Amino acid sequence: MDLPGSNYLLTLAVISITFVAFSTIVVVFRETQGAVLIEYDIVILRMFVVSGLEATVFSLIPPLLALFDLTPLWVWRLSSLTFALVMIWRGIYFRRRQSHFERRRTIDMLFAIYSIAILGLLINTLGIFFEPGVALYALAATWLLVNAVIAFILALDRFLHPPKKA
Repeated sequence: MDLPGSNYLLTLAVISITFVAFSTIVVVFRETQGAVLIEYDIVILRMFVVSGLEATVFSLIPPLLALFDLTPLWVWRLSSLTFALVMIWRGIYFRRRQSHFERRRTIDMLFAIYSIAILGLLINTLGIFFEPGVALYALAATWLLVNAVIAFILALDRFLHPPKKA
């Protein structure tokens, strides 16, 4: 069965994994210059790498479920529920880790949009307002990648500065 939106999700998976590879190379380059990652750098690094990997994995789940001959309605419901539960768990985890550092408006704004994506996934799971489909799911998966890119851009200045000698 050809699942609507599969091509978009598979393309998003390729873009996401490419982003993760590129951003990891930037961090390794920084370390080869003699820089040491502090705890804040590690939290931000984890945020964009994990977000990118999650965007990849969650882009692959619906096409995988479609291989089991589930109806598209159930593919989107199961995929959205799984996605929402993981995002809730990770949101709680990230907020706890981030609470050790100075609060920034940008991080709060990203978290607010992250919460809206979770709400969209729950709406898609329950079929509230309309039948479950690809739109809200693809939007949430895309947001994960955009979230990772924004975190990377915010951290890029820190990662590319010449290391300070102790």
